[in-house]
Amino acid sequence: MGADIANATTLLVRLTIEAPAFLRVFGMKPMKWRMTVLWFVLVSAAMMLVACGGGGSDTTGGTRSVRTFVSDTFADDYQNVFGTLYRVELLTAANTPATIYDSTTGSTYDFKQLGDTSGSRFAFLANAVVANETYTQVRVVVGATMQIVPTGGTNANTVNVVGDGPAAGGKVTITRTLATPVTFGVTDDFVLDFDLANFTITGSNVTPAIRRNNGSGLDDTARHEEDDIKGTVAGLTGTVPNQQFTLTRLNDSVTVFMDANTTVFNSNGASNPAVANGQVVEVYGLFNTARNGIVATKVKIEDGNGGDDNDEAEGATSEVNATAGTFRITYGTFFGFDPKGSFVKIETTTNTVYRANSGAIITKAEFFTAIGETGLAEAEGTFNPTTNTLVATKVKVEDEGTGGGGGGGGAGEKEAKGGYVEGNATAGTLLISVFEYEGWSFPGGNLSIRTSGSTEYKNANNENVTKAAFFALLNTNVDVKVHGTLDGATTINARELRILD
Repeated sequence: MGADIANATTLLVRLTIEAPAFLRVFGMKPMKWRMTVLWFVLVSAAMMLVACGGGGSDTTGGTRSVRTFVSDTFADDYQNVFGTLYRVELLTAANTPATIYDSTTGSTYDFKQLGDTSGSRFAFLANAVVANETYTQVRVVVGATMQIVPTGGTNANTVNVVGDGPAAGGKVTITRTLATPVTFGVTDDFVLDFDLANFTITGSNVTPAIRRNNGSGLDDTARHEEDDIKGTVAGLTGTVPNQQFTLTRLNDSVTVFMDANTTVFNSNGASNPAVANGQVVEVYGLFNTARNGIVATKVKIEDGNGGDDNDEAEGATSEVNATAGTFRITYGTFFGFDPKGSFVKIETTTNTVYRANSGAIITKAEFFTAIGETGLAEAEGTFNPTTNTLVATKVKVEDEGTGGGGGGGGAGEKEAKGGYVEGNATAGTLLISVFEYEGWSFPGGNLSIRTSGSTEYKNANNENVTKAAFFALLNTNVDVKVHGTLDGATTINARELRILD
């Protein structure tokens, strides 16, 4: 098309030069002719440019924003398939790579959980910028082994991953040709499918099947797994609790949205968490394709500026033993290690820190009571692959909204402590001057508390009392603790109120 434009333009320019002598014979004015032909040249060139797709970066050059997800095509051959993904690249026909995900620690997935009988499920991986090219292959770097639990089993078989060859750090590179070359739109998606139905296992070796998934169901948030990603906060905007920021990582960035249901807490157990630019945080939540970002259920502010490098596990609890201080996490998400079976044993010690769903420090007894009610927990520590045990330095109650007390609370529940300022027993309201809070970034000052017919009231001995008795105990020398859910940044709907010693 470029040659056609050049040829047509040359012809028209020659007409503007050579035609005037001929036209004088017929009494036409050369200047008028030149202006007419020049106008025609410009219009024709513009039309030809439009016909070939325009002269901008819509067809060649420029960059594209590519949201990448991991998924699976359902297969019932295995109960669990654990593997760690470190790098994903797209390759052009000339083998020019475009990196869409890169991590030194990697992301561990149970690929079996990324597909069910209703279709594919999705885990957000990265949001990268790539060159506007046509890509023909995908190349991934994975851990050298995978842990595969047979259907009906509990113990994993360790299998060696067969790929193109070894990668640095004891990893394996796998390259696959895409069924259809892909050219991305301005903002587009790439779903990497670990196609379990077509995995090949020979002895102790596995050859993974990897392809591009068509992304059916990607816009349905209910088909997404909870994401767990770490990065650095930048561009924090908004007013507590409705804030957003950009989470930046090694090779990409993603927008994170916080609201009244987001729990914010410090990893080291300190009170009064506050999200700020430059912090290293760990974000949990679901990717929302319509908002083009992660709607956070939790934001954990890491210790210091370097973040934590602990092994982590989060999921459903079983085999809870408060006396021994142990429990199991099954069908969970894992960070930093591959489980050696369908579950991981969690072992607490005398140095373990116990936290409620809000992030507040609680006792060991309160923690084990709470996970008995919620059935969900998170643990951080050091994983021992020989015993399939994570020795926990920190454990936390998790809750998907079932409510409950004992240090648990409902999803997004907050906690605050403060001195009593004023109250109205008839209206069931009070005001406290906050000196400590957990679960959100309180802007400071006084906190309004609203009660309801379901609010629990406790005295300084942690004994249940009536509403009237509780309000009768209040005076300006009394401190109060409240558990509840936010209604704006400075109002809590109380689930529980307690007089502090």
